[in-house]
Amino acid sequence: VGCYGALLCARQALPAMVEAKTGTILITSATAAFRAGAGWAPFCVSKFGLRALSQSITKEFAPKGVHVCHIRIDCVMDTPMTRASYAKGWPTEKLGNCDQIAETYYAMHMQPKFGWTNEIDIRPMGESWTC
Repeated sequence: VGCYGALLCARQALPAMVEAKTGTILITSATAAFRAGAGWAPFCVSKFGLRALSQSITKEFAPKGVHVCHIRIDCVMDTPMTRASYAKGWPTEKLGNCDQIAETYYAMHMQPKFGWTNEIDIRPMGESWTC
């Protein structure tokens, strides 16, 4: 999802969250939100934009009870599709475990209002630090 899609989703969800004085928006991006690469301009612009959108929504809507967190996933996800293509033969510790990452998303959603995380990086233990 690019920046525009995330903006449209947030616009639809935020009014009900503001009315309820509670809600969570989790915006996922990639390493490109922090570091651009040659030949990747459209992708990098989108991911930089998602990070900026997350920060902007946070500053506007956190006081109204809405938790927004930008989540950067710094790895290739361990799925049948990636295992069958470019991650064929990769060790498990270099791939993102979908179930464990889902647990992190759930933990972000369940955070109490007095300890919100607004940005988090997720990477498996075998992934090199790219930022």
